[in-house]
Amino acid sequence: GALIVFAYVFNSVPLVIVGLIGVAYYLPIPKSWGSLSFPIFAQHGLVWLILIYGFRLVHLDSFLMSVPGYLVAVILTVAVCVVLTILVRKLLPRFANLVYGGR
Repeated sequence: GALIVFAYVFNSVPLVIVGLIGVAYYLPIPKSWGSLSFPIFAQHGLVWLILIYGFRLVHLDSFLMSVPGYLVAVILTVAVCVVLTILVRKLLPRFANLVYGGR
């Protein structure tokens, strides 16, 4: 926790990532999230670009350069990828099986 606060004060993204990894090590991760890892990996680049351009359209690109902005962008990216994966699996199961490799 102290590392996260230190990183926030000094606006350093790598320190925040190290702090979050240290905290996440002790949190239980549900087994169902394992099936979402490849779809998130496959989609995050496109979602990240769309999110960055969306922030630029509403003139919030300077917000992305701060630690809270970066964390919000990462959380939104993962959330959008998860929602897209769930929608594709429910609406287009054969396509999801092809694209995600049956994972």
